[in-house]
Amino acid sequence: MWLGAIVGLVGVFGIGHFFLGYTRRGLAFLAMTGALAIYVLVGPLLYSQLWQTPASPAIIFGLLWLVQTYDLYRLSKRNV
Repeated sequence: MWLGAIVGLVGVFGIGHFFLGYTRRGLAFLAMTGALAIYVLVGPLLYSQLWQTPASPAIIFGLLWLVQTYDLYRLSKRNV
């Protein structure tokens, strides 16, 4: 569980879900991480002030982190 939490803090979401046995949710969060990485790489090419918009990658990362952390917390409480 700690490994999943540490990897999740780095920004690879879904690893904790894999540890709990929720493969589909883990893949969904992992796909969202990949989409966010592509957005970070391609976004500045499309919009020069990407980091100053409401759709800033930092805001999206924070929201995604909160959602996956709460979901993982809820699922881990259910499995105990």
